[in-house]
Amino acid sequence: MKKFTLFVMSMFLMLGTVAAQENALTPTKITPADGDTVTSVEQIVLEFPTDVQLKVAFPESGIAVTNNDTKEVYNLTSAFSPVSFVVILQFEKKPNDKGDMETYSPKAAGTYTYTIPAGCITTDDGKEFAQQTLSFTINNPFIITYSNPSNSAPVSRVDNIMFQFSKNVTVNLPKEPIIIKHSEDKEEFKIATVDIYDQTAICKIQSTKDAAVTQITTLGTYSYTIPAGVITSVEGEAFPETTFTFSVVEP
Repeated sequence: MKKFTLFVMSMFLMLGTVAAQENALTPTKITPADGDTVTSVEQIVLEFPTDVQLKVAFPESGIAVTNNDTKEVYNLTSAFSPVSFVVILQFEKKPNDKGDMETYSPKAAGTYTYTIPAGCITTDDGKEFAQQTLSFTINNPFIITYSNPSNSAPVSRVDNIMFQFSKNVTVNLPKEPIIIKHSEDKEEFKIATVDIYDQTAICKIQSTKDAAVTQITTLGTYSYTIPAGVITSVEGEAFPETTFTFSVVEP
């Protein structure tokens, strides 16, 4: 009798599992994929079999996307379906310094997790996307992508020093000036001011002996060191201490 009861219960469980599998709504693709490593995330896209007609009931509280390291939270606050089998989850928009609305999405390096609740995505015939916890990793190093003069490059003169970075930057010059020094002590300049244009920093130079001289023309090799933390990304990543060189040569 006990064996028969166990057999019946196991059959019910099996049937329930089969029914759940038949009603399961499984995506064919998620972007970014679960566990994927990317440089940035602007939105999350779920693609399903092309023969489904999706319904989206987005939770009023949104879906939190959390950086596991910093615990910073970004919120998915809306969703739309551009075609019947695709759902796009969108991050909230916030006003920037200029008052324009910008998408507040993850950009800082780290691993992020989020949970899509059950019932959020369904179909008319009763299929349901089961609750899932997903993750992705952002690996977007804060580096110099271009400089002029480039490191160790020969030039005919230097009017200013330009850096372009992989991310928007901020610059806080230290109290002790950053000195651009001739290898034979013939000439000495400093970085006087810095203008910032998103990912670009233009360093204006000035002679330490004559403030009117703002151009390096004396032949020879020059070097300067930017201390750690003088340049940071808007996400707070510090650019490490780095020494640069260039040579002024005959045109």
